[in-house]
Amino acid sequence: VFALYDARIPADVVSARHFDSWWKKTRHTDPGLLTFTRDMLVNAGRDAVDPGAYPDAWLADGVRLPLSYQFEPGRAADGVTVAVPLPLLNKLDPDDFGWNVPGLRKDIVIALIRALPKHLRTNFVPVPDWADAVLARVPARHGSLPDAVGTELRRLTGTIVPRDAWRPGEVPEHLRMNFRVLGENGETLGQGRDLEVLRRSLAPKVQATISAAAGNIERRGITTNDFGTLPRSAAQVRGGYEVTVYPALADERDSVAVRVFETEAEQREAMRAGTRRLLLLTLPPAAR
Repeated sequence: VFALYDARIPADVVSARHFDSWWKKTRHTDPGLLTFTRDMLVNAGRDAVDPGAYPDAWLADGVRLPLSYQFEPGRAADGVTVAVPLPLLNKLDPDDFGWNVPGLRKDIVIALIRALPKHLRTNFVPVPDWADAVLARVPARHGSLPDAVGTELRRLTGTIVPRDAWRPGEVPEHLRMNFRVLGENGETLGQGRDLEVLRRSLAPKVQATISAAAGNIERRGITTNDFGTLPRSAAQVRGGYEVTVYPALADERDSVAVRVFETEAEQREAMRAGTRRLLLLTLPPAAR
């Protein structure tokens, strides 16, 4: 940008007043002199960048999550940010996002290998070449990236890298996916690189969203079977996304409740305990 102006604005234009006076005359004879063109603004070699390496969205279980990119070293959003609707927060697979976008994957693998203890790291020199060799052979986004890299390095070299030798936490922040959790109106509820920390901090809001998606199914203080048959699942659109919940009986010691859960596994576990409690509350003492 400096070079463009330096080549076009005379050296004696040294203030806003000088500039206004000069440009008032110059724009009549050469109106396009200070107009930027695409070729001036875009770096040479731009055609070598594959748009597929930096996609606009992340596909997770059939859901399209928008991605945004920011170059701001030291700031919270530096790197790649995925926008996550609150109802989907607990459905994401942290291992899947460890792969990040294709354009950053090689740098992530390099960082992982360089973070290994020295006695292991020295087996994989030069590191960039080994990163290329690994990524050419492993299927992307299948399980954990460190596990996939370790398996392939063992196949290529015979060197075993123990799982606890990997230090994904030492991968630079800008190479780790940033999660921005959004409310129903698009407001940011929280963001960070650690999905588990976000889940814990936003757990009450997630539960409120799940309960809202259940409609009027949830109840408390039940001591007899007056609720009929519980549906296997219930679905409702929240914030533009369909949220499916799984109703079950929940044990509350002196009663049971109908609550909704995010997964069928949680539903089954709660239903077993809730059904047992309801039987204990309703069967005659001799049958217990």
